[in-house]
Amino acid sequence: MIIATLNLVFTLILFPTAYAGQAYNQDVTFVMPLDTMGATIQNFEIISVGLPVGLSWVCDNAANGCNYNPQNNQYGCINVYGTPLVYGQYDVEVSVLVDVTSSGQTIDNVPVVFDMDFTVDNATVGNSGFISSPYMGCYPLQVNFTNNNPGLLVYDWDFGNGQTSTLENPPTQTYNLPGEYV
Repeated sequence: MIIATLNLVFTLILFPTAYAGQAYNQDVTFVMPLDTMGATIQNFEIISVGLPVGLSWVCDNAANGCNYNPQNNQYGCINVYGTPLVYGQYDVEVSVLVDVTSSGQTIDNVPVVFDMDFTVDNATVGNSGFISSPYMGCYPLQVNFTNNNPGLLVYDWDFGNGQTSTLENPPTQTYNLPGEYV
């Protein structure tokens, strides 16, 4: 009998805030560990994501049953969509099954649960200076910036991805790596 204890650390790009009664459609990229405490992770299957009422999810690998092999690609993505009905702070439980190899033996379907915070706020007004769309997604992400203040004399855009612009309406920006760009 083999008893396995896995201490997995998943890197997730946090869910952007949703607004009660407004449509929500966001991609969330996650990074899967290659190994943990000497055990090599061979497969990672998302089996459920407990979201607030009104929201659903689909993985970017649905054709393969939401199975990922981190040895081939550490990145995965889920799309969360729908219209959240009630505002509040939620603890989203993500359940996965992991197949691991350790000391030459394979253990399949080890259940792992991790939690993420998800905020649904009351609807509010956006930024008065610009709108970016989409503001979150899987990489590489193409983002359009819409200027809400046309006709000014000078513009100085810094997109956080190494690119800048002085145009009134800047070109589409590409973000090639997961992360937070400020």
